[in-house]
Amino acid sequence: MKTYQLTITTSQHIQTLAQTTAILAREKINIRAISFSSHPPQATINLLVDNLKQAETALAGAGIPVERREVLAVLTKDQPGGLDKLMRILERERIVIKSACGFAAESRIDAVFVMEVDEPENVRALLKKEKFLLLSVESLCEIEPVHYC
Repeated sequence: MKTYQLTITTSQHIQTLAQTTAILAREKINIRAISFSSHPPQATINLLVDNLKQAETALAGAGIPVERREVLAVLTKDQPGGLDKLMRILERERIVIKSACGFAAESRIDAVFVMEVDEPENVRALLKKEKFLLLSVESLCEIEPVHYC
């Protein structure tokens, strides 16, 4: 069970972000999670979408350089220390996190931490051994994130 995000690296920060959201809206592709970071001259947009292949095709067809990257979506408890349990294991094993985003589920019982790591197969095996539940893209799309605003 592999999960992927789409990554766009650009020097046209807000223009590419606006173009990306417009294309995905036009194609009726739902953005389930997004992270954006800008470190001039480059910016990185990471997207979890409900239709990866269609999004990849639409964005590439519009000339937006998009890359599919494997991520691990880990279910944690939405409580103090829920994420810390995961971080302590990753620190102990010296796992390098390349990018990450997280959100609480609508239930307010669970949270999801999505991360891109070196050697995802090894990290997946480690997390399964440590009794963490890893989510598929389909499972991610079924989770309703908490809306704080």
